[in-house]
Amino acid sequence: MRHKLILDRKNCIGCNACVVASKSFDMSPMGKSYLKERGIPKSETGEEVQEIFLEEDFESSCSAAESCPTSCIHVSVKKKSKKGEEFEEKII
Repeated sequence: MRHKLILDRKNCIGCNACVVASKSFDMSPMGKSYLKERGIPKSETGEEVQEIFLEEDFESSCSAAESCPTSCIHVSVKKKSKKGEEFEEKII
């Protein structure tokens, strides 16, 4: 299922739960997680929020969000209303 995975790095405490739950995450040398597809953020690099769109691994994205003790990971999907308008529904 196509979904958006959002990581708010400012609130990450580096507990590693997301890395265990999903292959989309890794730990940076500074001790905070990051989304692999985007690479190590520049401000480590200064980028506080990372967003990526994924076609697969919906379940592991949800597991990562549910395992985060600071709730800094969010998953959402795009849906269409009865009128055909697209909207984003936050799952976690």
